[in-house]
Amino acid sequence: MLNNLDFLKFYVKRSSLLTECRFFLTNKIFCQKKSYIFETNHQCISRGTIMSISKLYIPESRNTPEIDFNPDEGVLILKGKSTPENATKVYEPILDWMKEYIKDPVEKTYLHFNLSYFNTASSIWMARMVKTLSKIDDREKLLTINLYFHVEEYDEMDDEDIQDAIAMALKVINDATVSLGVKVLGIDDFGAVLKERLILF
Repeated sequence: MLNNLDFLKFYVKRSSLLTECRFFLTNKIFCQKKSYIFETNHQCISRGTIMSISKLYIPESRNTPEIDFNPDEGVLILKGKSTPENATKVYEPILDWMKEYIKDPVEKTYLHFNLSYFNTASSIWMARMVKTLSKIDDREKLLTINLYFHVEEYDEMDDEDIQDAIAMALKVINDATVSLGVKVLGIDDFGAVLKERLILF
């Protein structure tokens, strides 16, 4: 018996080699789409036990951001524009990945929302991501949420704007089981960070 876990066998093409990977995952399978690339250097499986969660990379499209999640370094990046017609289809698998990640996170997790534009539906899923990561069950570990703005917009932000920007964190702070901070960053047209401010809770 595998405790209601599904066995998933799929193949990842890396260069000219075809590498066979085996995963035991929950019923929510998040690696069916061909655009999902899972690095295979560290997720050995032994008799149904997941040793480590895999990296997740989804390239940017016309209306969805680049997703680059590295669980070994605790760096989770969303970059680009997010205006999908079906936000659930895009973000539910990503949220499933996060739910697996928080079972065994690294000491410091950095969630980067480097989005030039996102619609209301995307903001709902972004809030769900923050809520999920805030459930890392260890006060000795740190979750930092990084919010990126063009430096001109950054310079015009007053205290009320800052409060609006960090609203996702404020909504979960009372129930968070991890140390939490928010960093607001001002970037130029090339993505270089020019200014930043850190808010700790």
